Amino acid sequence: MFKKVLDTLRRMQCKVSVFLGRSREIHDIQVIQFLDDLKKQSVNPLNRFGAKYFSQNEEDGIILEILRRLGISGGLMVEFGVGDGLENNSIILLASQWKAIWIGNEDLAFDYKKKQNTLSYIQSWITKDNGLQLLKEGLAFFKEPLQFKDITVLSMDIDSYDIYVVEGLFKEPTLKPAVVIVEYNALYPPPIQYKVDYGLNPSKGEWGASLQTYTDLLLSFGYKLVACNITGTNAFYVRQDVTDCFNDVPNNISDIYKEQRYYGVERKAQPAVVESFLKD
Repeated sequence: MFKKVLDTLRRMQCKVSVFLGRSREIHDIQVIQFLDDLKKQSVNPLNRFGAKYFSQNEEDGIILEILRRLGISGGLMVEFGVGDGLENNSIILLASQWKAIWIGNEDLAFDYKKKQNTLSYIQSWITKDNGLQLLKEGLAFFKEPLQFKDITVLSMDIDSYDIYVVEGLFKEPTLKPAVVIVEYNALYPPPIQYKVDYGLNPSKGEWGASLQTYTDLLLSFGYKLVACNITGTNAFYVRQDVTDCFNDVPNNISDIYKEQRYYGVERKAQPAVVESFLKD
């Protein structure tokens, strides 16, 4: 009797697993279609290039289009907040034979330590006071040490006091990446000024900074907003001296801002795939 009950429960578990798997597939298809429609309707042409390969949302496609417009085919990307290394903004560039510096506090899902010519990973808790020092350590890691001026793209996503770290980094006068990517808090649309108080434990709604606050800060360092991804997660800035490549992008921040749509398709790279992008 017990065996029959156990067999029945196992069959039911199998059917439930199949049902949940199919439900997830249907959800993913619906989300992809919905986001594709939003991209087509966007007044910002950069949104139409949005695509997810290794990034959390469709950041990969926007990054590639910005770099294409700038005529940049290689360089060094720095990313603060990379998770376990299987889903972030710089994997796509590693796949394109770029170098990268990753800074974060999680263990990576693959072995990177022998790949000293491609990826520098500094594992540490990030604060507003240690960002520059951690970046210096990352630059010194390569066989041929690099300098701040060698950084092409800077990305910041640490889910907390990001704006304070960004502000601290730009105290270094030779840090002038062509592209800056930041995660903004889309709960606060332009022209609302907001940034979380440093030291406050980040909670729902109380984290990061608004798009307006980031845009004003980065303008003071010589950067112009050119895009926000369709899910209202990341904002993309370029140096003022290269803005001629983006004359088709709206000038009004409200036309670039995207509201919060924090959902997407769960798809991470396999550890062996990311590791294959690294060179000895």
